[in-house]
Amino acid sequence: MKLLLAEDDPEPAEHIVDALQERAHTVRDVGDGTEGLGRPLMGEYAALIVDCMLTGMDG
Repeated sequence: MKLLLAEDDPEPAEHIVDALQERAHTVRDVGDGTEGLGRPLMGEYAALIVDCMLTGMDG
């Protein structure tokens, strides 16, 4: 499954991406809310994982 992770803290983002990739998911990691919003609107991802307090906008 192709997933989008919007997380602005690099350490937890790395752990989340690693765990999902171990389960055969394709994960794109973005570090701010503005970039994270534009990608799913294009219909590229099956699911979004969004931090509730992002740089640029809240999740």
